[in-house]
Amino acid sequence: MKSIRTYISLILLTTILLGQDVYPPANVDFRYHEINNLKLAVGNVGNSASNYFGIPEMSHALIYPKSSNNSFLAYNGIWVGAIVNGDTLVSVSGGYNATKSPSGDYFEFMPKYNPNHIIYSSNIFEKQDPSINPNTVVDFFNEDGTLSDNYYPISHEDYICQYYDNVVTKTTPEAPEILRLHTPMDAHVIQRSFAFDNEWYSEIIFIDYYIINENENDWESLYLGIYADPHSSEFSKGSNWGDDLSFWDVEGKFMVQGDHPGTGNDDFPNNELIGFDILGISLPGESVSITGLNTRFWSWDGGPLDPHVNSDFYREMSKNEIDRTYDEDIFGSMRGLIAKGAYPSLLPGDTIRVTTAIAGGAGLDDVRENIKTARSLYSADFQVPKPPNPPKFELEPVSHGIKIDWHWKDYYEGYNPLETVDNSRIDGIKKDFDGFKVYRSEESEYGPWSLIAQYDSINGSGYDTGLKFEFTDSGLKNGLRYWYTVTSIDIRDDSSGIGPLETPKSFLVKSSIPGPDPDISGDDEVYVVPNPYRADIDYAQNPTWEAPTQDLRDDWYEIDRRIAFMNLPSKCSIKIFTINGILVNELDHDRNIKGYNISSWNLLNKNHHTVGSGIYYFVVQGKGSNKNFKQVGKFVIVK
Repeated sequence: MKSIRTYISLILLTTILLGQDVYPPANVDFRYHEINNLKLAVGNVGNSASNYFGIPEMSHALIYPKSSNNSFLAYNGIWVGAIVNGDTLVSVSGGYNATKSPSGDYFEFMPKYNPNHIIYSSNIFEKQDPSINPNTVVDFFNEDGTLSDNYYPISHEDYICQYYDNVVTKTTPEAPEILRLHTPMDAHVIQRSFAFDNEWYSEIIFIDYYIINENENDWESLYLGIYADPHSSEFSKGSNWGDDLSFWDVEGKFMVQGDHPGTGNDDFPNNELIGFDILGISLPGESVSITGLNTRFWSWDGGPLDPHVNSDFYREMSKNEIDRTYDEDIFGSMRGLIAKGAYPSLLPGDTIRVTTAIAGGAGLDDVRENIKTARSLYSADFQVPKPPNPPKFELEPVSHGIKIDWHWKDYYEGYNPLETVDNSRIDGIKKDFDGFKVYRSEESEYGPWSLIAQYDSINGSGYDTGLKFEFTDSGLKNGLRYWYTVTSIDIRDDSSGIGPLETPKSFLVKSSIPGPDPDISGDDEVYVVPNPYRADIDYAQNPTWEAPTQDLRDDWYEIDRRIAFMNLPSKCSIKIFTINGILVNELDHDRNIKGYNISSWNLLNKNHHTVGSGIYYFVVQGKGSNKNFKQVGKFVIVK
């Protein structure tokens, strides 16, 4: 993502220098929520349409469960509609017109042409003040568009951004015609999406929309809605959008979307579904009672029902009726909308907040329970029991092992886990830290994780092993990459029955490669791994020997093949020859770091062509203080 942002910044600078605002703004930004089991894309355009904006590593708007191939959503978004100076105006961040000209996607909200108008992230472990309720903080951004120092995060993973409905105008170069015809309301939206990683809220993501009237006129008869286009399929089986579900759950009173089981050959293995709910609408410091509820569901192949002009959108939001045309047995290429209104009048400069939830579940009953949990947390002002702060740690490779050290150091920023305060506890124990858990993964930064060590305070809670702050994971294979995380756990709150709580494993993950000290490895024999190299073996699986070597991709390519030269001196060259003595390639090694006395070759020759099967020789020649070191060896490639 960093390289994308650098590229985007260069484009933005170019457009500013040229004095031209081109569609889409170069600072369009997307992030994945990955802290819990819902992997949702959020963007500073008010929707989850990362794929539509060409973000290569974000081709799916929502994956649930996170580790599955279940893809939900083309995108979702916010709809805002009102009577403004006698005109009916609606602005939408997500919508689609397939039946009338001009056709296309309604992406009417965009960030300003300002490099600071991107997505910012924060979390309760990085910034906290027990005296402040973050749900009441409305100071989000500085005047230059950067995140305010007065912003206090509400969850384990906050994403904050802002966007406007008047950035794209009738004269914006390269803007689709469908957007240039839009008449803006002068709406400014601050979006905060947030998620928690614990057993109660792991299937839920919350999204706040702070909608500001920047028009000089009142917004009268204001309606606010959430739109979603499911596009649901098990993507390893292909995509079939013609058997989507989108309906109103009469019992749970929320919108449901997913894939219809038994049709389309793209079924989800556990009948996973997604629920959408508007939890509440409020003004700063007060709740708002809006009783009007409207739902609307329509299918692309069911007739010309797509909204096209402002009056169409407003009509669909303001019918104040529950649409029961569709249910869990009727499917198609579906879309859905839930809307609430009317709020009588939002004055110029005033803000109204819409809080929504997206919840997953294995079947409808499971989604109902998770929506109910989301509503309860909203009613509780998002006061969630908090695990201790996670420790920071450092890794040091040794031969056949990794040393993990999580002693708190004076130069660390943040908060020492042992000093964590949780004011939400009922039992009165405010400083509730109990211990640490150490995990290792042999596959990726996302796990799966194996618990390799646990230490807790001697206090009558847990195992009472006594605290330690370092651990050496031994018995590992030199040259393989291993991933680690260290979490904190708290004391169970027996009064509430909650806990012990643990910090998210994904919060801080580091990796390292075991190997001996380069200063002594030069005395050992250099060897090649794997030898022989066999092309019929998947070296990307268990353990992960080969992995993508370029940013912004997850797929394995031919250039990701890997042969490693082990036990190299700190400075040397490695020349690779065919059995006939022809130089194939030459590698330069200069890394005087523990665990990095290894150099890898991708099986390409010096002309960047792949090599074939055969016997190959290597010559390692030391440099500098290792100039007297020389070794000749051989290895085999079988393709």
